[in-house]
Amino acid sequence: MGTVLKSYTNIFAHVLRLRQACCHPVLIRKKEIVDDEMMAEAEYDAAKGFSDDMDLNALIDRYSAEENNASPNLYGANALKEIRDNVENECPMCLSDPMPDQTVTGCLHAACKGCWVHLIEVRVK
Repeated sequence: MGTVLKSYTNIFAHVLRLRQACCHPVLIRKKEIVDDEMMAEAEYDAAKGFSDDMDLNALIDRYSAEENNASPNLYGANALKEIRDNVENECPMCLSDPMPDQTVTGCLHAACKGCWVHLIEVRVK
């Protein structure tokens, strides 16, 4: 009987690792490698002139302009304009209207800063 329970526990541990790998690969990777990748990403953002406190209108201008004879990022520009124009709308998380202290994630989702902080705190626990 003990061998069967040990096998179940072992299987569940492997299933957990597979779920972590699918949802958040960072959870099963070596910390040193993840830290190196985070540093490289921060250096890339700094070299490209991106920062966490950028002005939304400056980003729209940047995405709309042609850089190095490349086509402009019309999707990015349109998404940022949509976010700017919808600042008067309600927060999709807490439904406060208008949205106080609008914050936009890297994947272009917008919500109030308090909701993002609360979501992160809940997810970390």
